[in-house]
Amino acid sequence: MNVLIMPNLRKQGAVQHTLDILRRFREMGCVCLMGDQFAHVFADSGACFGDYGDQLARADLLVAIGGDGTIIHCAKDAVQGNIPILGINLGRLGFLAQLETAQLPLIDEIVAGRYRIEERMMLKAVRVTEDGRRERYYAFNDIVLSKGALSRMVDLEVSCGEDTVGHYRADGLIFATPTGSTAYSMSAGGPIIDPAIDTIIMTPICPHTLGSRPLLFAPEKKLYVRQMIVNYADKLYMTVDGEQAVMVAPEDRVEIRRSSRRVRLVMLEGHSFFEILSEKLGHS
Repeated sequence: MNVLIMPNLRKQGAVQHTLDILRRFREMGCVCLMGDQFAHVFADSGACFGDYGDQLARADLLVAIGGDGTIIHCAKDAVQGNIPILGINLGRLGFLAQLETAQLPLIDEIVAGRYRIEERMMLKAVRVTEDGRRERYYAFNDIVLSKGALSRMVDLEVSCGEDTVGHYRADGLIFATPTGSTAYSMSAGGPIIDPAIDTIIMTPICPHTLGSRPLLFAPEKKLYVRQMIVNYADKLYMTVDGEQAVMVAPEDRVEIRRSSRRVRLVMLEGHSFFEILSEKLGHS
């Protein structure tokens, strides 16, 4: 098995934990791949270094070492090659991680093939400019439309197909996947969704109207969002998974729908979504 190791070295203890993970995979007969950017740190680890794109093409499994942000970032790379991804948590909550650092002996189970693959949906957002140009973005967690640096409300019109859903005056709108339902959307009062269910979650952020509640849309629906100019045009930004920030002009339209791309997560027995949810939210 060729295993591509992607650590987030900004996490505390990341280097030592990554060395332990490399050793365990190599002891199980795996070839450990890493991008050239890690060669100066892990030169004596026995890993094979090379161009990240080439390593991704060779990999049978991608191992993301860090927090949920690291896993989300790596998942977008894994999707391109239809490679399953295993998350090992070095962060705080870690809803997406299957292993904590105290559970590294379970790597043996993964190499032995005693795991299942869980597919998770992604969102596709298209920014359509006034001249018809279409820019595509993909989110594993969420797409957020909000103002820029100044704390101001935004006025947005949302349509589902040809039907108007409503006009929203709020700090912004979150469009989340079921995976993203435990992230920003949950903090803003949105529902927690079983990731086995495909749906698009729309959660207003601090809405000015008390009747503005979160909505769930059928996965085949196509949503359209436009900025409403009430007094004057202001800067509107679309943030994709907290990584990309795209300025949306007043004349632009944003289309949001389920993507055909799906993330493949490695899941171990006894590590179901509800068990992780109960542990992380302190319900046990």
